[in-house]
Amino acid sequence: MNFRYGNRQIDYEIIYIDRKSMEISVHPDKKVVVKAPVNTNEETIKSRIQKRASWILKQIKYFEQFNPRTPTKQYINGESHLYLGKSYRLKILTGKSKNVKLKTGLFLVQTTDKENRETVLIKAPEECIDYVIVHELCHLIHKNHGSKFFKLLESILPEWEKLKHKLEMALI
Repeated sequence: MNFRYGNRQIDYEIIYIDRKSMEISVHPDKKVVVKAPVNTNEETIKSRIQKRASWILKQIKYFEQFNPRTPTKQYINGESHLYLGKSYRLKILTGKSKNVKLKTGLFLVQTTDKENRETVLIKAPEECIDYVIVHELCHLIHKNHGSKFFKLLESILPEWEKLKHKLEMALI
């Protein structure tokens, strides 16, 4: 749904829900969502949206200040990426195994795929990257995936299984 307010078009989504009052919210992605009681007609919703249009535009403007100011990432050699507040340059290598390491200002991504160089890990959620780093650090103490390895991993990152699953789902 949408309507015009001045020279701006405001798009919004209606969610009918079992409630007594109407809620209008603007999300950080600038999406406008209206939660309305089940039997509310669209004209009533549109009227309420129009009354709140000035506030909606104010919220949208607020969130616009957080728009990314950097170009879309290409995930190519030499590109800079922020991780935990520090800038790292991406270096992609072709090798016999798949590996990702942080090393002296570099994100080193080793892949076996010569054509579609695998850079998906760098796109993974931050907490999943943390899991991979902790996993690799545990290998400094325990070389294999034995019970001592997993005991150490669990002591450092109790939710490691959940994060591993989230990572696997992100890489599909």
